[in-house]
Amino acid sequence: MSACLTPAEVDGLLDESLDSAEEGRLRAHVLVCQDCAEKVRQRRAAWRPEPDEQDPRRETLPAVAVPDEASAPARPSAAADSIDGYEILGEIRHGGQGVVYKAIQKSTKRLVALKVLRESPHSFLRERQRFQREIDLVAALRHPNIVTLFDSALCRGRFYFAMEYIHGEPLDTYLWTRQADLAQILRIMIRVCLAVNHAHQRGVIHRDLKPANILVDADGQPHVLDFGLAKAAGRELIAGGVPVTLTSEFMGTLSYASPEQTGSDPSAVDLRSDVYSLGVILYWILTRRYPIDLSGGLADILERKAGKEPAHPSLYNPRVSADLDTVVLKALAPEREGRYQSAGALAEDLRRVLEGEAVEARRR
Repeated sequence: MSACLTPAEVDGLLDESLDSAEEGRLRAHVLVCQDCAEKVRQRRAAWRPEPDEQDPRRETLPAVAVPDEASAPARPSAAADSIDGYEILGEIRHGGQGVVYKAIQKSTKRLVALKVLRESPHSFLRERQRFQREIDLVAALRHPNIVTLFDSALCRGRFYFAMEYIHGEPLDTYLWTRQADLAQILRIMIRVCLAVNHAHQRGVIHRDLKPANILVDADGQPHVLDFGLAKAAGRELIAGGVPVTLTSEFMGTLSYASPEQTGSDPSAVDLRSDVYSLGVILYWILTRRYPIDLSGGLADILERKAGKEPAHPSLYNPRVSADLDTVVLKALAPEREGRYQSAGALAEDLRRVLEGEAVEARRR
């Protein structure tokens, strides 16, 4: 394991003063070091109440997603954060790329989540291009289970976009607090897989799928959001000669990331990386455990991710059938070629489990 964070590095993570490569390195360390995670939590507590976390490894740092606090009271915002055409009601989340506000779009009287790129002397071209990339990619998606983009513009030198405000709970919290049965879990996961498949068919790879980035509303409908780390399938965007993702820069959340996401070749990440993350989500929801042991050093975790087959989910949850075991483990294959080749194929096998049909994963 790398050296623990200094106070200056903790502050750098929280005030967004680090370049992306250094921030990624420190975030990866915090995910596997409980001492440093506690340092960050204590430092952050001065300005943000601690969330009620079911998953002790989730969101050890502030992130640029609406989900975890979408249903929490919004905090008041500073006048300097005003955006023409919007009445800002308060801050939802303060994160690495910017700030997400709960706001009213004045022209439509619509409640929105307003994401504003932070103004900072440490803002680099790559961060601005990544923000624009999220806008471009989400704008191409129209699906009932994917957050909708309404507007984007530049206001007094600040880039922003307005998206659908989802009042809901993270996927795992929603299912666990309602003690959802297996059929309910499968129905919601099928919708999530089909939403991700929709994005894939339009050339968008999410790269950070996890329960915190999937909100379930009061009607039981899941919504995939936070495309801040998404990329266009088959290419790495270049802006002004600067790659939006650096080689060897880790993108995502280690607990849910595929083995290839932790490697040094960004081109190895494709739609099957999202399939792996969907497999982790399903495993986590069914067992309340991660597929692999996340203790020890980062090198040990990556080695287990790349080579060790997880225990069958049915070992921890007797409701899981042999067919569902097979489906989950196929989604979690270490090699991309061994997984479902699309999120749609995973959705179809989950449907077969739900309806008692033979699953395709057994036909090898």
